[in-house]
Amino acid sequence: MANQAVESIRHAELKAQEMEHQASVRAEEIIRSAKERALNLAKDASSKAKEQLQARMEEEGRQEEAVMQLSMQQADQEIITLRSLAQEREPQVIQTVLNELV
Repeated sequence: MANQAVESIRHAELKAQEMEHQASVRAEEIIRSAKERALNLAKDASSKAKEQLQARMEEEGRQEEAVMQLSMQQADQEIITLRSLAQEREPQVIQTVLNELV
């Protein structure tokens, strides 16, 4: 009977050691998995931030291009207006110069 009690205790101790080992292995797996997920989340966040920055830079580039185009159109229109004004005044300028020469 004592032998049976000793065997039962040894069996219980071995089972407890095995359970402890399995728990330790499982804990390591959970920690490794958590680290891997954290790394992946950090990579994803970094990628998203880069994508958002790139999109913002592209949008700002498009806006800058639109502003430049509008400025060029306004400058072209102003040149046309000034040329037209110069053509209108050309006869008066010629007449004034001729009058000064005479």
